[in-house]
Amino acid sequence: MKILFIIFIGLLVHLSDLSLQAAVTVSAVNNASNEVDLDPDENESSTNIDIMAGVSGRLACNNETTTINSCERLISRASCNLRTVCSTTTLEIVMKSDNTNGKVVMVVGTDNQAVSFTTINNYVAGQDYTVSIPWSTLCLKLINDAACGGAASTLIGTPKVFKLGVDSTGDGIPDDFINLNIGVYAMPLNAGLSLSNDVAINTGVADYALFPGDEKAYLTDLSTVADFSATGAAPIVGLRGFFKPTNCAAVSATPDIVNNDSDSYLIDLDSNKEVVDGRIDQGLTNGETYVVMFGFQDEAGNIGVFKDLAGANCVVDQHSVEPREVYGLLEDNQNCFISTAAYGSPLNAKVKTFKKFRDEVLNKFSLGQKFVKFYYKNSPPIAAVIKENKFLKTATRALLWPVWAVSTAVLYMGLMPFMFVVTMVLLSFVFLREKKIKKNSSKQNLLIFLLVFAGLSFSKKALAQENFFSTDGSTTTTKESAPNEPPYNGTENDEFSELEKSSQESIQAEEDYAPEIVAPTPKKNFSNVKESPEKWKPYQRVPEEKRLDELSEKGLFKITKKGEYLYNVDASPQKSASSFKFGMASFPNLSNPASDVSFEQIYGDDKKPVLLIDYEWQFYQSFGKLGLKVGSGLMLASGKGQFTQSFTPPSTGVPTTDAMEKYNFYMFPNSIAAIYRLDIFNRQWIVPYGEVGIDYVTFIEARDDGADFKFGGAPHFHFALGGSFLLDTLGRDMMAEIDRQYGVNHLWLTAEYRRLESMGSDFDFSDDIINGGIMVEF
Repeated sequence: MKILFIIFIGLLVHLSDLSLQAAVTVSAVNNASNEVDLDPDENESSTNIDIMAGVSGRLACNNETTTINSCERLISRASCNLRTVCSTTTLEIVMKSDNTNGKVVMVVGTDNQAVSFTTINNYVAGQDYTVSIPWSTLCLKLINDAACGGAASTLIGTPKVFKLGVDSTGDGIPDDFINLNIGVYAMPLNAGLSLSNDVAINTGVADYALFPGDEKAYLTDLSTVADFSATGAAPIVGLRGFFKPTNCAAVSATPDIVNNDSDSYLIDLDSNKEVVDGRIDQGLTNGETYVVMFGFQDEAGNIGVFKDLAGANCVVDQHSVEPREVYGLLEDNQNCFISTAAYGSPLNAKVKTFKKFRDEVLNKFSLGQKFVKFYYKNSPPIAAVIKENKFLKTATRALLWPVWAVSTAVLYMGLMPFMFVVTMVLLSFVFLREKKIKKNSSKQNLLIFLLVFAGLSFSKKALAQENFFSTDGSTTTTKESAPNEPPYNGTENDEFSELEKSSQESIQAEEDYAPEIVAPTPKKNFSNVKESPEKWKPYQRVPEEKRLDELSEKGLFKITKKGEYLYNVDASPQKSASSFKFGMASFPNLSNPASDVSFEQIYGDDKKPVLLIDYEWQFYQSFGKLGLKVGSGLMLASGKGQFTQSFTPPSTGVPTTDAMEKYNFYMFPNSIAAIYRLDIFNRQWIVPYGEVGIDYVTFIEARDDGADFKFGGAPHFHFALGGSFLLDTLGRDMMAEIDRQYGVNHLWLTAEYRRLESMGSDFDFSDDIINGGIMVEF
């Protein structure tokens, strides 16, 4: 049985290998009405392939060998196809067999009827071969009509499965093949068509409305979509909107003014006949009025059952739309005016490099943003002069070349590596210039010493982060402990008794444990030993069997009832602090300087959450703490773009300035400030503080329709008053361990009032921000 099982598994593996090797793949299909879906990863398919011929509205089919646009030949409301197939159209299929040599054949049906085409009798496996078959040949097999239905506008036929492959035995049947599901379709105007709410068939899309956008229109309030229930009909996949710059009055006078030959756009429908994305965002211009006529489009590309807009059926603001500019907070990104004028086009490769350098480098720094703003404010007049003068164009290109070279280098290398390379080059020139100085000159030696010292400092800092250097400068990987007495790292959470509260307990503790601790030194009376006067000084908890004799004299301050020894240990150095705070802001004075559209109009009048993060260097700690603080943060907001003039949607009848375009706003409150903390007592639970600083608020605005990101910045200043509550007492064990492990000395709960004031920028973020969070000192 075991041998039979092995043989059986071997046969399965062998058969699976044969099936993998005997694969036929298709890499291209040309001159079908549908967009054939091949494997997107490998640009080929080894599964069933659907190939469709749409034949609606064929007129003047003059022996074309490729698909034609019958919509532009049939100017009427009848059905049509943008890629219609004629009987003379040649279907081309690029195929390849990985394993079999022989004759390329195609058969159809259960009886493997041969399909005639010009073929090759000595096909070599692994080569691409193009099969060319007139549609008239396929239509004979599909509907017994070599004319492929002529100009018929009724349903024609259902698909059949054709096998395309290689015959190696000469019996006319492919040994390895791929299935092609081929069908011929037209748009049915009456037969088998039903609408979901029993509206008459000639109304097409029963009801819809159009909403204006920025160089686009939105399909809204769609109430009826066709359900083709007739057998063999191609599935409906979308709504084809034909549009033309006109108005409903013109359409009423000339019903065919918007027709199949007008510009069009496909709006996709999902399997539930719901609109996937209702935007018509190609071919529309702001300020023009358009009338849009919709029809259904099936999977074969047939378009029909149009909305009737004749007579009084065309409704203003429902079937017509006027796209208009939509505003966020920021004006449009300006072009690189001078570079565009010099190189003649914004699409020039060097101009694109300048724009990329602007977006990826300059706009990331406040100084760079100021330069960009200054440039865009002052460069247009200069660019206008350059544009009209050939000599100035040439000269400007020569001047811009080194700027382009630097921009390219920075984009390729990154800003910091580029600055390092430039620094090294400059230092090399310094050495070359000083070549007459003696070899042991003081200047040269000093420069070499500074370079070596800087390199060693950097190396030591990097190694220290990997624990190669301890805090005392020794080259050990960990701090040393007493011999055979490692520090206790348990997670004991029981409360210990304090000697201050009960001298009797302390005396008893001394009698029980002191002889072992201090031997051979004289006994000490621990009843008078008190906790260190320093504020919540960290300590180390050690069980009896692991006591640290070397710390007994200077560090022991407590013995618990459980026999644990508590030693005062040195706190880690503390000169810094960092806080993470959350607040709320609404920015009531913030608006677009060009359109006066306000922040509240776009993003709502509710306050938005703001995250504030900062780092503080406390350089003075004698009477309180004086520090220098740098900070940033993030605020996110989402909303809708705004029109400058209101629009009344027919569905609501209520005027609104809200557009359909969605906006996302990202604000970064960058700041540098001086801060003073009134932290003067050892056991000070609450520490008030005040700070004042300057801010540069940077922000990004993005739109959901693929428009370019827009960047901005604005100078501000702020002052803040707040207080911090010490959290150390809530868990001294935890804080002691955090100090030993991470160097965090204290943990504070902080609350703050901050006033942000503009310094005259076009973008005013002035607001009161109440915030609070956690601060750590380290």
